[in-house]
Amino acid sequence: MFIQNRYIEIKNYIITFFVIAQAGIPFFIGDTWLILIFFITTFLGLKEILKYNFRPILGIIVIVSLLMLMQFLTTGNITLGPFLGILFRIVFISFVFISVGVNFIKYYIQIIYYLSIISIIFYVILTLDYEIYSSLRSFSYNYIKPLEFYPGVRTHIILYTNDTWLQMTPPRNAGPFWEPGGFGVFLNLALIFNLILNSNFFSKKNLVFIFCLITTFSLGSFLTLILIITGYFIIIKKFRIYNFLILSLFLLFAYNSFYEYDFLGEKYYERTTKAESLNPLITYDNLTYKVGRNEQFILDLRSFKKYPIFGEGQFTQNKFNSSASGITAFLRIWGITGTILFVLMMYYSLKKFTFYTGNPNSYSLIMLIVLISLAASQSIYGKPLFIGLSFLFLCYDQKKIKDTFFSEK
Repeated sequence: MFIQNRYIEIKNYIITFFVIAQAGIPFFIGDTWLILIFFITTFLGLKEILKYNFRPILGIIVIVSLLMLMQFLTTGNITLGPFLGILFRIVFISFVFISVGVNFIKYYIQIIYYLSIISIIFYVILTLDYEIYSSLRSFSYNYIKPLEFYPGVRTHIILYTNDTWLQMTPPRNAGPFWEPGGFGVFLNLALIFNLILNSNFFSKKNLVFIFCLITTFSLGSFLTLILIITGYFIIIKKFRIYNFLILSLFLLFAYNSFYEYDFLGEKYYERTTKAESLNPLITYDNLTYKVGRNEQFILDLRSFKKYPIFGEGQFTQNKFNSSASGITAFLRIWGITGTILFVLMMYYSLKKFTFYTGNPNSYSLIMLIVLISLAASQSIYGKPLFIGLSFLFLCYDQKKIKDTFFSEK
């Protein structure tokens, strides 16, 4: 029994890590063979997969296929690769949820915690002794060349990204992910899930997540963190005088920081001003240069207006139409129909999660707002992990809820 339990735990850690890695660790992103290997690892849970009722998954596939069919009828564009790609991602993350089961969130939090600890070690070295850090970076650059992306500028050693542009003042912490803002997405997701499972705000894991979030110096990550902390003290901890005072002090600090630090207020105003000067005639169809997130937000909405009901799909490709504004990019691709369905399914999944963790339904609303906020500055909802948040309910088959994890504090 002990050996069997250890096998299940190791299997679940491996599968969950691969899902995280494919979503954000540069070495694992976009390689067809690696994605195939990840898919095969889900069959480590073949016993659970064979027992599962596949009707919910087939229902999801049918709905998505119908949406893409409507996109073809309205736009006249369809390509086999993107069509099969989205279906493959749905099947992949479904098998992950079925294989790992109810403890998927537990393993996600734990893996992000370990990666955070590793990032803190490197970040402290970078901050306190640049010579040691530079030596480590030179070693990785000279001997781990296959792990470069954007050669000569951005390098990583799988568990930590040591880009040259992160060595600014103050230094920024990207963890193992593609950029600090990307790290912030995974940290905020781990933080909100852990706060729901363990309402102790000052737990060891939560403090580590918050420290790492601060070291990202990412505007989007900071704004989402403010949202999480506000929701925690108002809804989770209820509206009491003590909590009100703590929240007030925190919001005052956040307000002051916004105007004090360049990477917050000044960055926001600079991007907004630049976006306001965008030529009103420019669309993705005639765009000939790279633009920032705020301009992408505007361009996404311009494309959305052309095909508002079902979206333009993933079949219209332009060199510069890969938007980092995840919310509007999703709206552009899937239209109002796909976006509403996605949000409703996500809310349903989060309600299932809060129900099985013994928490009020109001918690699921906080989580939904946070998950939407995460995509404001990062285009994440094309990746299996984040697509899967809309059918996380696959983990919660009532016959299998015998796990004691959710009662642990």
